[in-house]
Amino acid sequence: MEEKNTLSESLTIGRLSCLAEVDVATVRFYERSGLLESQDRTQSGYRLYSKNSLARVQFIRRAREIGYNLDEIRQILQLHDEGGTKPDVEEFTTRMITEVDEKIRGLTKWRQLFIDISEYAQYSDSENIAAEEVDTLMRGQCNLLASNKFES
Repeated sequence: MEEKNTLSESLTIGRLSCLAEVDVATVRFYERSGLLESQDRTQSGYRLYSKNSLARVQFIRRAREIGYNLDEIRQILQLHDEGGTKPDVEEFTTRMITEVDEKIRGLTKWRQLFIDISEYAQYSDSENIAAEEVDTLMRGQCNLLASNKFES
């Protein structure tokens, strides 16, 4: 059974946004998008949110920070809110694990690239690091750039 907000544990939208470190407009957007349940209003017209709402907004913010889009977040929250059949949950979680593993592999390459550039800079005898050297490291580590410089 869902508890109603009590005055002592209720948060205004401004306080919620401050604690969750998002803009008030972001909280409203999450409500319109269906990611956050719409809240009843007080007689004076204020929305009051629970600590559960705060945790949900913080979860959404963190998921956005690491690159999940709103549809992916919606699917994760749907699993949280409603559960699902065993085959659906297994398929979803397997897919998410694969995606996380791919992101980790990609980020590991980026990390190594920055380590390589940092080490090059640390051991270089020059005061300036040539763009050509960085380009070589980038192409060698991640194949990030074509061999030619970008042309406008």
